[in-house]
Amino acid sequence: MKLYEVPKYSRIKVGDTELDFHHIDGMYSYCTDSEGRAHHIAAWADVEIVSHHGQKPALMSKQPCNKDTA
Repeated sequence: MKLYEVPKYSRIKVGDTELDFHHIDGMYSYCTDSEGRAHHIAAWADVEIVSHHGQKPALMSKQPCNKDTA
């Protein structure tokens, strides 16, 4: 499934990495890992939905940003 088709606040899997998907922002997304670090995955990336939270996950501390263009 393409990331732009995934509902907000879903847990996704990109390759071997699981992330919390927050939203699409233009061509890229805003996702966070379990340590709260931001990841910006391309909106057209193929991902798998692991689970759907249905609500905004708890805010985590801000960490340096990792840019991914999968």
